[in-house]
Amino acid sequence: WFEEWAEEFCRIKQLKLKKLENECRGEYDGKKRYCSRNGHDCEETIREIELLRMGKQCTKCLYACNRYVEWMDNKKKEFEKQKKKCENEIYNKNESQSSSSSDNNIYYEDFYRELKGKYSIIDKFLNLLNQETKCKNIENDEENKVDFTNTDDNDNKNKTFSGSQYCKPCPICGVDCDSNKCTPRDINHHKCQTANKYTPTNKAKVTDIKVLSSGEKREDITKKLKDFCDKSDMSKLTEEWKCYYEDKTKGACLLENKKDDKGAQKQKSFYDFFTYWVAHMLKDSEDWKTKLSKCLKNDKKACISKCKNNCKCFEKWVEQKKNEWEEVKKHFEKQEDLIKGFHYSILEGVLELEFSEDITKAYSDPEQMEKIRKILEKKKQERDEDASKKETIIDFLLDHELEEAEECLEIHEDEDEGVGDGDDECDDDHGVTHDNVRYNPCSGSAHYAMANKVAADMHLEARQQLGSRAGGRKALRGDASQGHYNGNGNVKNLNGKICNIDKNHSNATGSSNDPCHGKDGSNERFKIGTYWKDDQLVSTIHKDVFLPPRRQHMCTSNLENLKDNGKSVRDTHTLLGEVALSAKMDADKIIELYKGQNNIELTDPNHKETICRAIRYSFADLGDIIRGRDMWDKDKGSSDMETKLKAIFKNIKEQHSEIQKQYTDDDVNHTKLREDWWSANRIKVWTAMKCALKGEKINCGATPRDDYIPQRLRWMTEWAEWFCKMQSHEYDTLQKACKECRSKGSGKECWKTDSDCDKCKQACDKYKEEIQKWQRQWNKMDMKYTMSYLQARVDIAANGGLNTSVGAVNNEDKPVVNFLFELYKANGGKIGNPSDNIPARHKRSTRRDTTHVYSTAAGYIHQELQNMECQVQKEFCDKKNGDTSTSGKTNEKYAFKHPPEGYEKACICEKSMPKRVTQVRRWGSFTLPQMFLIWRGRRNKTTCEIVTQILKDKNGTKKVGESYRKETYSEWKCDETKIKRGQKGACMPPRRQKLSVHYLEKIMTNTNELKYAFIKCAAAETFLLWNKYKDDKTKEPKIATTTAEELDEKLQQGQIPPEFLRSMFYTFADYRDICLNTDISSITDINSAVSIAKDNIYKVFKKNYQTSIDHRKSWWETNGPAIWEGMLCALTSVGGKESIKSTYNYNTVTFGDTSCTTLYDFAKRPPFLRWYIEWGEDFCRQRKKKLDELVKGCENCNVRDSGIRDGTKICNDKKNCDTCKTACTTYKEWIGTWKESYKKQKKRYS
Repeated sequence: WFEEWAEEFCRIKQLKLKKLENECRGEYDGKKRYCSRNGHDCEETIREIELLRMGKQCTKCLYACNRYVEWMDNKKKEFEKQKKKCENEIYNKNESQSSSSSDNNIYYEDFYRELKGKYSIIDKFLNLLNQETKCKNIENDEENKVDFTNTDDNDNKNKTFSGSQYCKPCPICGVDCDSNKCTPRDINHHKCQTANKYTPTNKAKVTDIKVLSSGEKREDITKKLKDFCDKSDMSKLTEEWKCYYEDKTKGACLLENKKDDKGAQKQKSFYDFFTYWVAHMLKDSEDWKTKLSKCLKNDKKACISKCKNNCKCFEKWVEQKKNEWEEVKKHFEKQEDLIKGFHYSILEGVLELEFSEDITKAYSDPEQMEKIRKILEKKKQERDEDASKKETIIDFLLDHELEEAEECLEIHEDEDEGVGDGDDECDDDHGVTHDNVRYNPCSGSAHYAMANKVAADMHLEARQQLGSRAGGRKALRGDASQGHYNGNGNVKNLNGKICNIDKNHSNATGSSNDPCHGKDGSNERFKIGTYWKDDQLVSTIHKDVFLPPRRQHMCTSNLENLKDNGKSVRDTHTLLGEVALSAKMDADKIIELYKGQNNIELTDPNHKETICRAIRYSFADLGDIIRGRDMWDKDKGSSDMETKLKAIFKNIKEQHSEIQKQYTDDDVNHTKLREDWWSANRIKVWTAMKCALKGEKINCGATPRDDYIPQRLRWMTEWAEWFCKMQSHEYDTLQKACKECRSKGSGKECWKTDSDCDKCKQACDKYKEEIQKWQRQWNKMDMKYTMSYLQARVDIAANGGLNTSVGAVNNEDKPVVNFLFELYKANGGKIGNPSDNIPARHKRSTRRDTTHVYSTAAGYIHQELQNMECQVQKEFCDKKNGDTSTSGKTNEKYAFKHPPEGYEKACICEKSMPKRVTQVRRWGSFTLPQMFLIWRGRRNKTTCEIVTQILKDKNGTKKVGESYRKETYSEWKCDETKIKRGQKGACMPPRRQKLSVHYLEKIMTNTNELKYAFIKCAAAETFLLWNKYKDDKTKEPKIATTTAEELDEKLQQGQIPPEFLRSMFYTFADYRDICLNTDISSITDINSAVSIAKDNIYKVFKKNYQTSIDHRKSWWETNGPAIWEGMLCALTSVGGKESIKSTYNYNTVTFGDTSCTTLYDFAKRPPFLRWYIEWGEDFCRQRKKKLDELVKGCENCNVRDSGIRDGTKICNDKKNCDTCKTACTTYKEWIGTWKESYKKQKKRYS
């Protein structure tokens, strides 16, 4: 590798030398030019008499040399490290220095022994490097010859790592150039003897400009910057220039030599001085960027304390340059020979002409640079005689540099100031980039975690918007020590010490100045197992979202209860104080509650990481609250807080004219202003949160970017974390309870009557109950995520990117969809080709395909949340490796699997001990008959007892109540008269048209009677449907005939035919829609059975003051299982086996053999989509039947070609062919009708 490094060094050195030659000696206006490293034009510069001139774009030589020298310095360091390694490894090798394995040692020793035999000293070995092809190519160039045996360039003889000849100062008397070459002048040349030097008069206007010099020689820059940072005597570091102006022919900038210097006074024209100053400022800016590049990275690297010193020095340097630039602009304004009123446009024009490319590089953001240019272009059109008061492109650049210096200081605010000459930047050895590549069990391969990168890009964009809208962070940046508080807080003690903030620094009313007052009264915020608040209780806008207890009990009481409805906060400083107080106290409370509610000591790194995640989540939620993005709006405290924040930002805008100029829209929510305020102050909020960590010695890293990940995705990730904590706890309990039972043949010999079985069974039931309770929430989040990702991938990406979508993305979903689109792009997703983006249902991605790793909620969770605490059942994809194809294998590690892997037998306890002989009971043990208990009102009827009562003596030929036998069905109804307005395109199934609602048409007085009515209707419908199903099956073509007896026999064996089970799913879901009033049938016919039923349902809920859809949803979730049980009871009443009720249990039954969709989830699908699927099934079923009829009608019709080339056919039997023709016409009419129905539904789906 050392040898390869040498060859690469020589190759790149040649390329860089060619670039230097072009930038420092290339042609200009048809003649050769000669530029110095300092950007001087050597034809005009005469150092002997200190006449210094810029021009001919020699500043490009200045930048090229600066980069070349920096590169060369780095290469020399690399060489010295390898040389030292070589000396230790080969020529002074001993066992203690070797890090190799014993096998490798033998190889190394043999190799090194032979090597040293031929090359006894290291210089001989290094000479081998000189023989590399690329290095020999420049051996004839004495100036740039490579010799690795002598790299000490102090004697200026070795050129291996020295600066180039192109980067030297101008010859003492300058040069003369023609079209071929430039020749240095002799010391006796007349231009060295005399010069037309300027001497100031009393009439001259003078400007004093003290310029911080970075030196002329290679080593000067490092030394002078170090002296400047160490606060040395500034007089020794600055050059005191005096610039004079008399008229357009008289004027110059002069630098007097200091007492200890020899030589003449330096002299430049103001144009040269101006060019010199700008060029060196840009060069030094580039040096700073290199020096601070790692310090400016806001990541989790361990940074040594020199970063803080360097950031502080950078800030000081920027302030110095701003002062110098103001003086330069003032002198420019004194140029009276310029066109009056256009000083500014001329100044800006010169800057763009000479330095456009270099300023863009220094700014390091081309898009932002373009915005600035447009602003400046408008300003140039304005007539203004005072250029010194207008912002130029240099002003924007220096403001940008100052902003970076301030951010750098905030990043390293907690570090101690460094001492000594240690490394200047973040230590790369502590990098954690390898952690970003993570194995994802729901994709089967390893991928980069990209959410944080996308968030970082969005954070950068927010910073750029802040700069363009607010003119930099200064306009909005707060300082809590300058806030105004009604408490008794000592504001001075907050200056630079945000950790001193307490409840006295607040404008909240009463006890609410303590942000945690009134929070978490139930003591459950961080208790493992606390259930998350359901979606209907969280948001009026966002669906299928669940509220973290951490967010529910966040310490925001001060923000919720500010005096005067928020009017007491009128400035950004006071607002920062309130937010920082909330942040600090919440972080304190997180640590306190996590430890206290779970009896935990923070010694385990996993617990510390939990704390850090929770604090990061609260930080991000605070960001969403401030920016008006928080999803929790079904809470008085949250809504009060939002009202007050709107008032606060209105105050801030009205009180500050500068802010008014930047935010001119009429947005009453002040969205842009709030976004920018958060962007300007987020680091200080994070600093306040870190105060709580010091006592526990927890390091949560630099300011996170979680606040740029949408809240829905953060909460989903947090949900998975706390689900796993709960699962781990429940699994531990299960393990202990089933230990004895599992020891008996892995549970096979654990008898039902055994006390161990009973104990294990209870634990299994408890585990199942908890897991399924959480699973219902996961299913909702999973479906919502899947739909959002599909919108991002299939709709947005396929149509060319953001703002190209042809589908409707709801406003509340846009942040998530847009973020997932960026994730899709970051993982190599293609844009603009629908065929590349539409997912193949049965095609699995290759292991190298990273595009769709985030396509499922499970994939996202495992990619972004490492080291989850679930036990055994650790994976959120139900199929192994997330393979959703038909060949996908069941994932035994599925998080929601029940019983868990290895507990199947123990949880069931199938076998029983032999039955004992039944003893004859005495009269004293007599049990009252159940019917007697029901009659006395001491017991409610069971579901099956209710069903048995209404189906008693029914054989399928009689009506049930007023629900008649289903003999024939009408056609599918797609006309608008049958469908609710706004649902055009939906088709109502014949099954739904004849749905039994008889018992719901009767007056009901309470929700219990409503429950019984639904059970009766669903049971009656199932009973009648079953008889219709049997009749239809017996009428099918003979080859596939199934008798009613065979179907009854299957039912007696405990099997429901899959086709009929699907019809039960459709029926159950239709009843749910009627209950929730989400049914889409027409409401114009108020006398229809369904309309009457819906009206009765409304009256029941209204009577019980339950008028919202949330009340109905809650009622259905409670009673839906009983209604489904009623449908199963209807089947057991006609001879079905009792096991049907457990086999097709509400919680486990799924829609079809290959579908994992539960009844609970299926019933929530919109009726149009359910009916569309049902239509497709019915079409396929009927098409087969119609096709069989067509084949049968044409089986005796044989035709042949007529011999005429017009396609005419001749039949052998006209009668048979007429029959065939009739069959064809019938089939054509039938298929035409169904095709029109399909078109209507397809149009609605689209």
